[in-house]
Amino acid sequence: MRNMIILFTIAVLVSCNQPTSPPNNNQSVFFNGWLVLYDSIGNNPVSGTMTLNLSTSKKITGNWDLGNGNSGKLTGSIDNYGLSINLNPDMIDNNTILFGTTDGKTIKGRWYHSSYVGITNKGTFMAYNNVHPL
Repeated sequence: MRNMIILFTIAVLVSCNQPTSPPNNNQSVFFNGWLVLYDSIGNNPVSGTMTLNLSTSKKITGNWDLGNGNSGKLTGSIDNYGLSINLNPDMIDNNTILFGTTDGKTIKGRWYHSSYVGITNKGTFMAYNNVHPL
């Protein structure tokens, strides 16, 4: 009986360490272009590049670069309502989030910067797939 309990315990522990589904690494680039961020009144554009990879599970990964050392990895998702992209996914209290819609050629929407005190800045953005807007 003791051996059965030990075997059952080992089986439970081993099964808890197994992934519930295989990782999904099937990603393809669906956006590679220019990102332009505007302030809350539509002025002072900041521009750079953004690449978005889309997995079959509709998860987004990629990179962004606004120059002057302002660059990094991004994560997000896409659904029937649009895209949600976090430019600082490894941060808890320093996030810039893009919410937008796409027609395949452009992504447009709103961005918000939040910190531990809440939203500290916001504006609009446009992203142009494979086209320089300026």
